[in-house]
Amino acid sequence: ATFYPQFLELESEGIIGNERRLDWIENLRRVDENLKLPSLTYSIDTREPFVAEYPLAGGIYQPFVSDMSLSMGLLHAEDLFDLLAALDSNAQGLYSVDSCSLDRSRDNVGGPREAHIRSSCRLRWFTIKKPGDEEATS
Repeated sequence: ATFYPQFLELESEGIIGNERRLDWIENLRRVDENLKLPSLTYSIDTREPFVAEYPLAGGIYQPFVSDMSLSMGLLHAEDLFDLLAALDSNAQGLYSVDSCSLDRSRDNVGGPREAHIRSSCRLRWFTIKKPGDEEATS
């Protein structure tokens, strides 16, 4: 009874239960429309059991992770931070930024919609599988 409200909150936020891939993708599309990035591509690997570098007592709940690769053309470096802030605010689930790189793609001023910076990021989306849940992607 003590932890049930917290459990329900984690479930409604997309942390406990099936992963919400469709939500992640739709959110990325909305962010791309708002920021008007020159380019944005992504891929999501299969959901795998999470193996921690330290002992993890999960009991009957199994943590999982899905890696997402993002490749972006940015007008300026702040676009990356705006994209991550939008994910923080709107995406269902829990993720961490495993790595990001920024590379200048132009030395001279290009057109107003041309990428000046290329960025590649690896995000790790975490979910916790409830006992008895069937594997399903949404």
